[in-house]
This record gives sequence, structure tokens and C-alpha cells, in this order.
Amino acid sequence: MSQIPTAQTSKLRLDILEVGRRLYSKDCLAAGDGNISARVGPNEILITPAGRAKAFLQPQELVVMDDSGVTSKGQASSEKLMHLCVYQNCPLAQAVVHAHPPTAIALTMAFPDWQELPN
Repeated sequence: MSQIPTAQTSKLRLDILEVGRRLYSKDCLAAGDGNISARVGPNEILITPAGRAKAFLQPQELVVMDDSGVTSKGQASSEKLMHLCVYQNCPLAQAVVHAHPPTAIALTMAFPDWQELPN
């Protein structure tokens, strides 16, 4: 796995941090909830670390993993398999955001039997 910071990787790190801060400021993430990833190359993904508040991350804390989930340093989000599944099943996907917006949580509590969103 490449650990050499490139201009693209540095920008992606900053973009991920900005998304985390915005989600936190909109009350879509609490504590260590949620996770964010971005594809760096065909076989490399940047992902937020496990158990850390996304609003307060530093660029060097993001974890690099390959497309099979192997990391060279750090512990990737506990949801890394979900992120990998998206990338494997949607080759055009360049990023994945998993958040907990209050309205979505309320919807699942109000309609627990829904198997899919209505049209």
C-alpha cells in the first residue's frame, strides 16, 4: 500500500475531515458514530478510524486500507466492510458517508416494519 502523501491524497484527507465536521455541526453524528471513506486509487481507500469523533480528527489519523480491508497502520472504522461492499458493487463510487441524521433515525423508529423507502 502506498503511504506516500500525494496532492490528491492530501486533498482527500482534508475533504473527509471537512465532511466529518459538517455532519457533526448538523447533528448527524454523535461521539464516534458514523464513518467516511474515499477512494484514493483502484485498490486504495482512505477511511476514518474506529471509535473517534469525526469532528475532531486530524489528517494523519485517517486509515489507509486496500480493497480487501487490510490496513498498514491504524484501525479502520468498524463499518469498513460496508464501505468495501459499496465500492465493490458500485465501481463508480468515489466516496461513502455513513451518518445518523435524527430524521432518518426517527423515520426508522416510526416505521420499524419498512423493508425499503416508499416511492
